[in-house]
Amino acid sequence: MTRISGYNIIVLWITYLWGSGSGRISTQVLSEYYAVVTRKLKPGMDAASAREDVEDLFAWKPLPLSEDLMLDAWAIQDQNAITWLDALIVAAAMA
Repeated sequence: MTRISGYNIIVLWITYLWGSGSGRISTQVLSEYYAVVTRKLKPGMDAASAREDVEDLFAWKPLPLSEDLMLDAWAIQDQNAITWLDALIVAAAMA
């Protein structure tokens, strides 16, 4: 039996949600993405390209980071042994 990693599960979900037009994301995740790709990655993306990526993801109607979203993400993180940011992505996608 093939074991699918948490990362691969996330990729499959995002691919499905983007293709179906039913994806969701949180504003926190968009903010983290922008910060990572423009400052932390070496070499990083230029600001204009990173902003285009974020603007494309606005199509998913980003959710504000709320108490409910955080609680859902913590439960997902604990149940699936994935990172906080990955859990937040999944929680927003399921909202």
